[in-house]
Amino acid sequence: MVETSKLKGADLRQNFGELEVQFVDEIEDIISSQLFQRGYLNPNHGKTDNLEFFGKTNFKIRLKLPNKNVWSVPIQLLKSSIQMVLRNGGNIESLSLSDKKGSLSGYEVPIKLLLKSIPQEEFSKRTFVGNAVCHDVYGEGEIKSFNETGNVEVRFKDRTILLKPEFCKLKTI
Repeated sequence: MVETSKLKGADLRQNFGELEVQFVDEIEDIISSQLFQRGYLNPNHGKTDNLEFFGKTNFKIRLKLPNKNVWSVPIQLLKSSIQMVLRNGGNIESLSLSDKKGSLSGYEVPIKLLLKSIPQEEFSKRTFVGNAVCHDVYGEGEIKSFNETGNVEVRFKDRTILLKPEFCKLKTI
């Protein structure tokens, strides 16, 4: 849930648009800095092998599990995956990268390993899911998720509705 002190007024469309890009970049920077500093990531927090770092270009990050797979993960795909996780409240397990052709499914394992190396609190601080909103007709509700087109799923007292961001206002303190 985003702290209300970071918000610039109650306009969800403006806040979401500006802050989402910033939050995606922050998470990517956390991943990159950990890779550069340590040379590896521990996605399962000590339970299995480390994800080793083999270099980064402007477009890809090369990773390897010891004695197993080697991946060259596109940075743009990593950013869009971070965006999907933030839009779903930080739930990494619900992330699905398969497209109609199945061509992106080969990146699902390395992307999930990269994302699991980040503490859940980092995602929780940067997601709008859980923030309170006000609607003229339905009253006060809570953001449940955002879909691919940027529409907001809001749970009110008696129903859940999909709204455009401009039809609800963030509740600020």
